[in-house]
This record gives sequence, C-alpha cells and structure tokens, in this order.
Amino acid sequence: MVVLETDFLIDLLKGEEYAVTKAREIDESGEPKFVTPVSATEFLIGAHYIGGKYLKAAMELLSSLEILEFDLEACYVAGEIGATLAKEGKHIGVADTMIAGIVKRHGEKLLTRDENYSRVKGLVVERY
Repeated sequence: MVVLETDFLIDLLKGEEYAVTKAREIDESGEPKFVTPVSATEFLIGAHYIGGKYLKAAMELLSSLEILEFDLEACYVAGEIGATLAKEGKHIGVADTMIAGIVKRHGEKLLTRDENYSRVKGLVVERY
C-alpha cells in the first residue's frame, strides 16, 4: 500500500511526466493507493482556489483513493513526532507532522518528493 502525499497529487493533476509515470507503475503493480485527510484537504484548498476543471479533476482523483483514518492513535503518533522534531530543532510543520503520524500509525509508506519527511524516524518514505 502506498500513501500519496500532497505534492504527488498536485504533480499528477498537473500532468507532470514523472508523477504520471509513477502513478502508472503503481496502477500496473496493483498496489492499493491511499491518501490522508490532511493531504486531501491541502489538495482541495488549491483546487478550490483555482476552481473550474481543476476542482472537478481533483475531486475525481480523490474519489479514486481510499482515505486513511485520522484516529486518536494517529494523533498520538503525530504528537510524538512533532515533539521529537521540536526537541531536535527539525520542525516540519503541523500538516506534514499530521501526515507523517497518520502514515506511520497505519504502518504504510509515503510517496513524496518532500525531503522534510526524511527527518521522521521510522517513517517509510518512497521518493519520486
């Protein structure tokens, strides 16, 4: 299972070749694709801002994905990640901390080009 991070969703919707190729590889492998509620929200903020065809395409893309639950355990994991990174002086931002917590709680890998996630110990990250 792979969890698609916000940057990947944006790149895919823009038709960026590297993201389209990676999405095709995932589809061909049959690997299930997920998204966090945080990434879906970030993605939709941009889609609403742009509007029109972009918003419709964003909704179609998100409708094809499963949304991982952001439950109390994920909140706990995100809180632990945030506190650890704060103590180390390696903040990644609240939204990214929540995304990392959700993905780590569910024991999945995160597909992203954002290097900040490499700061999170124990988070499985696949770069594209």
